[in-house]
Amino acid sequence: MASAAPAPKRRGGMKPRRAIMGGGKRLEGEDASTAALEAIVFGRPLQLPSDNEGDGSGVDESPVAGMDDSEGNVPLLAAVDQADSLKPGRPKAKRKRKIKKKRAQEESDEDEASGGEAPAWNDPDDAELEVDLTARNRTKKLRRHDDETVVAGADYEQRLREQFVKMNGTADWAEKRPGDRDADASSDSEQEELFREAPATSANPIAASTSRGLQPAKVDIKCLQRVDIPALEGGEKAAVVQSLQFHPDSELMMTAGLDKTLRIFAVDGTENAKVASYHFKKFPITSACFTPNGNEILITGRNHRMWGLDVRTGEPMRIEHHNSIFHKKYGRLIAGPCPADAPSLRANNMYAVMGDAGTLLVCDVTSKQPIRTLRMSVPGVAAVFSAERDVMYSADSDQNIYEWDLATGRCVQRVKATWATGIESLALRRVTPNAPTPVLAVGTTTGNIDLYDLSKPHFTSTPYKSFDHLTTMVTCLKFHPEGELLLGASKFKKEALKLMHCATGTVFQNWPTAKTPLNRVTSVDFSRSGGMLAMANERGKVLLYQLRHYEKMA
Repeated sequence: MASAAPAPKRRGGMKPRRAIMGGGKRLEGEDASTAALEAIVFGRPLQLPSDNEGDGSGVDESPVAGMDDSEGNVPLLAAVDQADSLKPGRPKAKRKRKIKKKRAQEESDEDEASGGEAPAWNDPDDAELEVDLTARNRTKKLRRHDDETVVAGADYEQRLREQFVKMNGTADWAEKRPGDRDADASSDSEQEELFREAPATSANPIAASTSRGLQPAKVDIKCLQRVDIPALEGGEKAAVVQSLQFHPDSELMMTAGLDKTLRIFAVDGTENAKVASYHFKKFPITSACFTPNGNEILITGRNHRMWGLDVRTGEPMRIEHHNSIFHKKYGRLIAGPCPADAPSLRANNMYAVMGDAGTLLVCDVTSKQPIRTLRMSVPGVAAVFSAERDVMYSADSDQNIYEWDLATGRCVQRVKATWATGIESLALRRVTPNAPTPVLAVGTTTGNIDLYDLSKPHFTSTPYKSFDHLTTMVTCLKFHPEGELLLGASKFKKEALKLMHCATGTVFQNWPTAKTPLNRVTSVDFSRSGGMLAMANERGKVLLYQLRHYEKMA
């Protein structure tokens, strides 16, 4: 064995250095850690104790780390690891790190197996969190039922996520990049059809294609140039617009009111030029409408007289009904369905007007004479023609809904609307590719709008859907020609108008807004093509809007 070299002197009277191990003995305490640190910093080989270790006379040199040691000494790296393991509290902290790392790896493996992504961070306090949903108005909508008050933190987070998706929709287009193609496509043509580039805007698209129909929650609507009805000579403000309607086959729009004037505009959304204006002396107009073919305009006033106007020539004509019963007043003028919608029905050449004592006169457009006289038990309030059959629906002041056969003039069935305290308006939806069933909408005096399914043989007294967003009498009720939209309004309250999505039974949330200058809406109508919406108010203004979804379909 090599002779031991004398130990070097220490500065400051430090204790002599000892080797970490030798001859199967392990050094403990501060000396072992100091020796390991010096071996790493200065690159010195570890010193092994000699047989006379107890007297500190000298140490033996051991092989360099990584070389074989015939005497069984431990290499340098192993010695350093053993020295680190001797530090107090270290093994416990190391085990904790290993356990956390193992758990994270297991969670990652589970997420990969389930196809999801692991959350970036989880707050352990969420498990102990409790949220009172009734504390604030904005959280009340997250309740599943009225009796629910407190939910856990995780459940509250999930409901917030669901509410966000419900309000804003999903953003699947953001996950697709330009250039991505369907790898499963069998041919280049199929790949071209399946390939869709991500849109350049972050707005949620209303519909991916016209075949899918109008989507709920948000409507893509654009404000157009409005039409102002001028005030009369010497008058302070314009007269209230009582009637508003688009021409069945063109972009002409007719307005009429108590100023005894009927006006026709060529609506294009920018200039909206006035085509013609007709003044009827001593005849305040209460209601007006185009005939089903659009060639004439029918007008009623405050008494039993009626007038007609030829749209092409502008010639007025007085209408006198030859009836055995004298009526003091005509009102609620209703035209039959458009011939383009019902070419084989008799009703496309009819119009109806309500008389006294619950009488409903069904007249021929050509002769302007009654061909059917329908009688209700009490005074009538509303009526509408069907676009599917030669039938007509009417309602009286006792909440009774009638179905009339126009061929025989008999009442097929009568049902009392038990859910309504009073009926004010009716609207009928025709069958379209996006609206496969006919629906009757009933506007009540309390502001509810009830929907009844007419596809069944017998009329039911219970509606399948009811909208309660209005609080005053529903005076305006209109279906879009495609049957996907329903517009309801009340003239007895400002800004009282709602646009509803019929398929889902929901109200559009992004329109009308608080800045929409609705005022008191008196009449509404949809154009048959181009997707225009017109609304007249008591200030003599006609607001025009463009429904962009139907503009693309036109």
